Amino acid sequence: MQILILIIVVLLIITFLVNNPIIGALLLGGLIYWIFKSLQKYPRLFKPFKTVTHSSIKKIRKKTAFADTIIAIDCETTGLDPTNDRIISIAAVKYVNGIESDNYFSYINPQMPIPQESKKIHGISNKQLFNEQTADIVILEFLNYIEDDVLVAHNASFDLSFINAEIIRNKLLDIDEGDYIIYNQVFDTLSSSRELLTGNKSYKLQDLGDKYDLFDGRAHDALNDAKACGRLYYILKEKKSANKVAKKHIARNEAGSSLEKDGLIDEAIRTYEINITEESVEAYAYNRLAILYRKKKMYHDELRVLNKAIEVFSRVSDKSSKHEKDLSKFIERVESCQKYIS
Repeated sequence: MQILILIIVVLLIITFLVNNPIIGALLLGGLIYWIFKSLQKYPRLFKPFKTVTHSSIKKIRKKTAFADTIIAIDCETTGLDPTNDRIISIAAVKYVNGIESDNYFSYINPQMPIPQESKKIHGISNKQLFNEQTADIVILEFLNYIEDDVLVAHNASFDLSFINAEIIRNKLLDIDEGDYIIYNQVFDTLSSSRELLTGNKSYKLQDLGDKYDLFDGRAHDALNDAKACGRLYYILKEKKSANKVAKKHIARNEAGSSLEKDGLIDEAIRTYEINITEESVEAYAYNRLAILYRKKKMYHDELRVLNKAIEVFSRVSDKSSKHEKDLSKFIERVESCQKYIS
């Protein structure tokens, strides 16, 4: 389209040069000035960008285990295709044991027009990026910042494919076909959210941010998104740890139930007591202990167990309807138990 417009303008200028040399010369000077300024802003406006076809741009070293030190990253781009679109801002936020230690952020001049549909998402214009550094400088700074730390991103393949494409396009590293471009291990909070935070209608970072209060500022800002991703990572880490503990509690409940069937009531009580000492959020151990203590007429112990259940279930941050029902039942049973004590 730009070439067609340019041809039409050139033909008009030639016409004026023949019929009115003064106006023609002015128009020619204006055209030369426009070309000069356009090439400053978009160096490749009159020739297509080289398409990156390297087989490694979508290849990442996935990590599923949680780490103490991570760098959460995010990119804003001109579009969705890493082979033809460009990064326009990039952020990296370092966390150590859940605490932000420092961060890196930079805008990038993409040297190409930003489509209107992309502007509507991130609000970044070419005018804003006119004096910013280009990708060959910024991505090298980014690589020096991340070193070999574990990277965390939401929909990691998107961000990493853009970063990888810029590395190949600008020849920042010498990469063979099929090799990893970035050797850092990469943890994807999107796939882990689907696994650990079940029941959500949407797993977009913005929607999870609304539910879990992840954002300080607006979404679709690289630095804000990276910080939100880092906070989400530690929510997922806590959830994974809670799930491991829950599995232990379930196994212990099953062991207690087997002991009861074998008539080993005191051993069953001791097994269930371990679960409530660890503040299990499974109601089974509390229920069984309350019943067993009632049968043994140990009403003070029954009351202690029920009060402990109320304390624990009242503190559950992400209550399900089942937790609410269990809590109501424990409160009712306290009133029943107190009759025996009084």
